[in-house]
Amino acid sequence: MIIEDFLPAQGEGETRINPFFDNLASGILTTTFCPRCTLYHWQPRIVCPRCLSETLEWRSLPRKGRIYAFSVLESLCVGIIDIGGKVRILSGIEGNNEILHIGDEVFLKVIRLKKKKIFFTFTTDSFYDKD
Repeated sequence: MIIEDFLPAQGEGETRINPFFDNLASGILTTTFCPRCTLYHWQPRIVCPRCLSETLEWRSLPRKGRIYAFSVLESLCVGIIDIGGKVRILSGIEGNNEILHIGDEVFLKVIRLKKKKIFFTFTTDSFYDKD
């Protein structure tokens, strides 16, 4: 269950990372990339944490990844998803928690919420394999 009031501001006038949310609304997972030090960032940034450059580029990421680590508490599963070796994302994981394994492939699932907010999770359901 996602409590919408805890989600970050997403509109153009509310945050400088609004392209992330705009792209996500179109089903595209993106993040920022620093061309100076060739570093992908997760979560998207407005300043590179390594070189402090503000000249960042938006880059698309694959819609699927592999479970790097995960933990299950009752029916809630949270894991770290490796996205093509570029970034690792902390995310919920939907699926049968009893058969999850490190290295399993998971797919981006975009979730549209009230108040025009958007979020994401990953799922083991290959229905979401859109790459």
